[in-house]
Amino acid sequence: MMGWFLLFFVQRSPDVTVYQWIHDDWRSPTATTVFETLTHSGDAGTWALGLLNYAIFGDTTAYRHTKTVLLGSMVLANGVVLLKGLTNRQRPTGTHSRWESSFPSGHTALAFYTAMYFSEAYPQTWIRAGLFLWASGVGLSRIYLGRHWPSDVLVGAVLGMIGGHLVYRHRQWFLSVHLYP
Repeated sequence: MMGWFLLFFVQRSPDVTVYQWIHDDWRSPTATTVFETLTHSGDAGTWALGLLNYAIFGDTTAYRHTKTVLLGSMVLANGVVLLKGLTNRQRPTGTHSRWESSFPSGHTALAFYTAMYFSEAYPQTWIRAGLFLWASGVGLSRIYLGRHWPSDVLVGAVLGMIGGHLVYRHRQWFLSVHLYP
C-alpha cells in the first residue's frame, strides 16, 4: 500500500497531488457551502467590516488594535500584490492576469496575518485555537474552490504569520502613524 502511495506521489508534483485530493476528493454540497463561506470571510471587504465592528463595539484597546491591523494589512497587501506580479503563476483553473496570479494566496495571507496578530494580543488558548482554525479554513477553502495551489496557500500563511508577528511587535510605531495632516 505504501509503495503505491509513494509511486503515485513521486510521479506527480506534491502540489498537484494535494490539490486534487482536497479539490476533488472532498467534494460534497455541504463542503462547498462551508468553504465558500470561509473564503468570503477572508475577502478584504468582509474582513474590514469585521474589524470595523470590533473597533466600534470594543474599547479603546480595540480601536488601537484596529488601527494597527489596518495599517499593517496595507503593507502586507502591497507585498502580496508585488509577489503576484513578479511570479505571474497560473491558477489551477488556468485563468489569471499578472496582478491576480495564483502565488501567493492573498486571502490566506490576510487570514493568517489576522490570526497571528490577535493571538499575540489575546494569548488565551481558546482564542488562538479559534483564530488559527478559521485561518486554516480560509486557506483550505482557496484550494477546495480551485483558486490556489497548496504551495500558494502555504506561502500565504507563512507571509501572514510573519507579518502579523512583526506588526504586533512594532505596534507602537504603527500607532504613531498619522493618516492625515
